[in-house]
Amino acid sequence: MLALFGTPAVLVRIGLIGSAAAETGSASISASTMGAALGGETYTQQVFGVAFMAMSLSGAMWMICTLIMTPLLKKGGNNLAKRNPAVMALVPTAALLGAFSALTIAELPKSNVHMILVFISAAMMGLCLYLAKTLQLKWLKEWALGISIVVSIIAAYFLHTA
Repeated sequence: MLALFGTPAVLVRIGLIGSAAAETGSASISASTMGAALGGETYTQQVFGVAFMAMSLSGAMWMICTLIMTPLLKKGGNNLAKRNPAVMALVPTAALLGAFSALTIAELPKSNVHMILVFISAAMMGLCLYLAKTLQLKWLKEWALGISIVVSIIAAYFLHTA
């Protein structure tokens, strides 16, 4: 995004709630409506202005949605916590598992190396959590994700060079 829109536009985007992929998509669509491609020969100042405006509107819609939905979700969460506190303990856990599962499943079909690395990282995470529980090391539980990422990167290096 820096190459296409420059530092000020990217810094504005970072300050907003949103998604770089969504805003790049909106900029690409707006540029294509003008018969141009982002970063191509037909990328003019006018295309930049329209693409930047599309990105800004996209970010503004994220902000408006957040302003409207946050109080509604908070109210629903409070009501659910009063009715069944156990469910409110499960919802964040389920959300994290869903997010990590979606990222993991996207990596599996890429290659055998990707599949091996997913299993290595899962095994390392499991090992760290097991050791944290059995040895009562709270810090290891907090660092388990980072450790499994570093081990996976090292394994990826050796698998790639092999």
